[in-house]
Amino acid sequence: MHRSGRNDPTDSGQRAASPDWTEHSELQEPIEPDCSDAAGLRIPLRVLLVEDSALLVQRISELVNALSFVRLEANVNSEAAAIERLDAGGIDAIILDLQLHTGSGFGVLKTLRKRGTMPPVVVFTNFAIAAYRDSALALGAAHFLDKSRDYDQLPLVLQEMSQVAH
Repeated sequence: MHRSGRNDPTDSGQRAASPDWTEHSELQEPIEPDCSDAAGLRIPLRVLLVEDSALLVQRISELVNALSFVRLEANVNSEAAAIERLDAGGIDAIILDLQLHTGSGFGVLKTLRKRGTMPPVVVFTNFAIAAYRDSALALGAAHFLDKSRDYDQLPLVLQEMSQVAH
């Protein structure tokens, strides 16, 4: 779901019909972006995964690690650990759950917004209600995806983030 809201689900949880959504309704293979440095070496998008479910960390890690244009730098399960890892540097984008072991994804977004340092963030949550989506996007998230319905969209969103970051 893009920041523009073109793919907003209705309050009943149904997707609004739009040309943008139908364009991506089928699972598509991401196109390898040209992310090379001056020497022609590929520069992967360095991603921080903020997720408290060990099962989902494993599943998302497998998905992300299969993408040659993305490198999973770290995964953390709390708001404080996410901020600490971001402070260490070397992160280009974030996959962010809203419900964490301690703290919340909203806390991460608020901290980043307050600091004025907002890497591209895709909120990836099971709590994909309109109020959460609106709040996350207002705090600076670039994308908002429902884990159960939009899992297959994550590679496409990461591809877009990779092209923008490089």
